[in-house]
Amino acid sequence: MKYFLRAMIILIPMLIVTFILKYGIKYGLNKKKKKKEVEETFSEEGYILKMPELYKIVPCIGIIFLVLLSLYILLAQFEDWPLLIVGWFFFGLPSITMLICFSVWKVEVRKEEFVYRNFLGKIKIYEYKDLEHRYDERGLKWYFYKDGKKVFCMPYYIENGNKLERVYKKYQTKNRNKLKDEIEECTKNDK
Repeated sequence: MKYFLRAMIILIPMLIVTFILKYGIKYGLNKKKKKKEVEETFSEEGYILKMPELYKIVPCIGIIFLVLLSLYILLAQFEDWPLLIVGWFFFGLPSITMLICFSVWKVEVRKEEFVYRNFLGKIKIYEYKDLEHRYDERGLKWYFYKDGKKVFCMPYYIENGNKLERVYKKYQTKNRNKLKDEIEECTKNDK
């Protein structure tokens, strides 16, 4: 009976992990297919840019692993429970923090402005007319400045992050053309 119980303690988590991986991967692939099928449109709300899904999946895997390891050690009544405290302190807490932070961060790109929500959930709205756009020396990031101060940085790894750059440049081009037309009207009126 003792060996049967130990075998069950080992087999049940293995079966659970296998089940989660099998159906989790299938769900993820179906979700990507559905995402690709949906046409991109620019609604009133705008595009929503988020962190890559991998940045949320990796902490989840770490948390699931620690939960299963904790259950295994506690149910098998091993004397290794102090290692659980160390494991949760060094891997569990950072994984939970990363999962929360990467889930909260987002940028909503609109026609005249963009809304930025940072890792702590603080929301700021930036209008394109107040911003200046610059690239990083290596081209991996681009920065937005307001009154000479850096207010926002868009990293290269954000999925579809170039939409913010395209909308910003489109806005700048439209305003430049509008300004040219106004200057031409003023010169015609002065003559």
